[in-house]
Amino acid sequence: MTTPLLRKAVVRAYTAGTHKADVQLVGDLPTTLPGVRVATDIPAADVAVGRECTILFFDAHNPADAIVITIQGALPSGGGGGTTDHGALTGLGDDDHTQYALLAGRSGGQSFRGGLLTGEPLNLLDGLGTVRAIIQDTSPFIILGTGMGYDETGDTVIQGRLGVGRDAPDFNAYADVLIRGKGGAGDTRCAALLVYNGMAYAPTANKVWGIGGMAGSAVATSQVAGLNFGAYFGGTESNLGALTGIETFLFPRGGSTTVLSGAYGIRVLTPSGGASYNRPVLCKGIIIADQYPAAGLTTPTDVYGLQIADISGGTNRYLLELGPTVPYMRLVGGAAPGAGLSNLYLNVGGTLYQLRTRTIGGYTALTID
Repeated sequence: MTTPLLRKAVVRAYTAGTHKADVQLVGDLPTTLPGVRVATDIPAADVAVGRECTILFFDAHNPADAIVITIQGALPSGGGGGTTDHGALTGLGDDDHTQYALLAGRSGGQSFRGGLLTGEPLNLLDGLGTVRAIIQDTSPFIILGTGMGYDETGDTVIQGRLGVGRDAPDFNAYADVLIRGKGGAGDTRCAALLVYNGMAYAPTANKVWGIGGMAGSAVATSQVAGLNFGAYFGGTESNLGALTGIETFLFPRGGSTTVLSGAYGIRVLTPSGGASYNRPVLCKGIIIADQYPAAGLTTPTDVYGLQIADISGGTNRYLLELGPTVPYMRLVGGAAPGAGLSNLYLNVGGTLYQLRTRTIGGYTALTID
């Protein structure tokens, strides 16, 4: 039985194709051992002529049965003759680890998940480590924002403010939801917000809407309302000056060379229909219900079904006009009429007459002139 032997040597020549070296043993006569095998974990670049090395002899009496196991003076190779530079690796662009997200995008799409069990969400964090979005398996399924608790349910809950539109929101300090439409120069058919169910509805040519929508139902129901909106005040809040269900205003700011043909605070159009559909049994443009609250501790001082303020300007100032071109009744404003005259005109025989008072036989009577 032979005992392995370690000897120190110097590399005198190297052949990369066979990964073998000619070495000279230190301390012996200048005799070179040709074609000594080099361990496969030693890179070829490390086997430089003149470097010292360590040789393992498996049989001291058989120099051919030896191998170079170390090269002195070389840097750590990283093993296997590979590279220590990650960027020098081949196949870095291959998508062969589909269990990981591919930030550059993956053909056919890719899926992400949070945990493996129920109730383990997927959290998206910002650069400071704050959670900004949560995707979970219970309602609400998507939560955007952070810093507040929530008690809402649904598909998506937004904590904070939401801005929608082509430009950065500029009213976000005053609105929880800001929808900024595309209305502007050159836009002749658009809506900032369009909501409908059942039947598609969109602005036609030369129509620009702030809010548009259509509500519909194909089953028996008690009511379908295009807009149903209310205002609430109660509980322990402080006093309130006015509670308004719907408030509108106009902003007729045209250019010096443009003409605004009409301005309407509220406009109720003629109901549409079709030749193959029945008309409603009853049609009413506007209904104003009893404005006296159904219950309460106090009694209002004044209750109005409809109140119209006087008109302060204009060539013709009509507070109310009912009927066709020559109306059945007209109520004018702007100023109180002269003695015995009223602001009310009535249609008699196709002609408007002013209602006034006359003294007849010692009695005051209402007449029309």
